[in-house]
Amino acid sequence: MTQDAQSALRRIMESHARITRFCLVCNYVTRIIEPLASRCSKFRFRPLERSATMDRLVYIASAENISVNTRVVDALISVSNGDLRRSITYLQSASRLSASTDPPTEITPEDIQEIAGVVPDSVVNSFGRTLGVDIIGLGHEDMDIDNKKKQKGGFEAVREKVRQLIREGYSASQLLSQLHDLVILHPTLSAKQKAQCAMAFAEADKSLCYGADEELQILSVALRVYKALL
Repeated sequence: MTQDAQSALRRIMESHARITRFCLVCNYVTRIIEPLASRCSKFRFRPLERSATMDRLVYIASAENISVNTRVVDALISVSNGDLRRSITYLQSASRLSASTDPPTEITPEDIQEIAGVVPDSVVNSFGRTLGVDIIGLGHEDMDIDNKKKQKGGFEAVREKVRQLIREGYSASQLLSQLHDLVILHPTLSAKQKAQCAMAFAEADKSLCYGADEELQILSVALRVYKALL
């Protein structure tokens, strides 16, 4: 709901508080305006456990005769960040995509990532290598065996990589979110390096919210991460 709509709801709540009770359900309580939030009792629900989400998705797939394997279910849970509703929506979309061909095609984790708008791990890892991030030991699919195979380059290499990502149509917000996780959760980077990178991600996220150019923001973050990891 927009802030204007929430303000209108506030007036309704004030007028009918004696005879009516209102229940607001949201994912982000910070998006509820303060006059509404102050009138409500807050109940916070934790994300479902992974095993519970997996069991429910498997049950739905079985009931709807949707053929999925463990890797697909893992992909659904991963891209939805613990949101069961979103997982079910992605499963429904994948089922429709699969059934659109004759005979129906098998649903793959790559299909789930594409439906969710997630940047493939191989693309994020390749971008990370260009910035000097060591992918070894992180458990991703596209890993280097030899540390000498890093693709780290200078400004021209970074700029060309950013242009390539923009040409391929990836969302700047999604790309930076996944690159953020790759850098901040990295086991060997120092706290100082992570702090410097985190500042770059935060400033770019704010700029994107205000309508900044996506290519320039990705390039800015990429160069700041590259510099922090030198």
